[in-house]
Amino acid sequence: MQKIVNLLLRALQHLLQLEGGPIVLDGMDPVCHSGYEGTWGYIAQVLKRTYNAVSSVNNGTIAVLGANGASNSCGGNWNTLLTTKYLTQFTSAPTVNFYNTTTEVTNFFNNINTLKPAVIWMPDNWSRPSGVEDIFTAKAEVIADFVNSGGGLFANRSEEHT
Repeated sequence: MQKIVNLLLRALQHLLQLEGGPIVLDGMDPVCHSGYEGTWGYIAQVLKRTYNAVSSVNNGTIAVLGANGASNSCGGNWNTLLTTKYLTQFTSAPTVNFYNTTTEVTNFFNNINTLKPAVIWMPDNWSRPSGVEDIFTAKAEVIADFVNSGGGLFANRSEEHT
């Protein structure tokens, strides 16, 4: 009987390890268009649903990687867009941390297990340095491990990076 219980526990443990976090990958640029085409509603729903579906142990934050800093690639102010549009689906908005430069993005990935965000958001950004794009590619396995451990990923990209 003990062998059967142990076998069932191992099978259950294996099944639990197979559950990854939510992923939304889109091939458009909703951040850029959110100021004048209303794609902010799409962003708000994706962020909320992705955030709610996370199963990892996390600190409740959203990590935005490779943004421009104060404004998005089409000139919208990030703080204004976050508070008036993107996070409006949340009863209590999570903290959003930005990692914009190659150094910040590299440090984020090197410390992801300490930082423990709930969601990684890689927004569309027409003026993101190619060095940041290269880091995304180089850290693909880290991103996969993050999602496989139950973290959420929301990525927007409307152009091909070579």
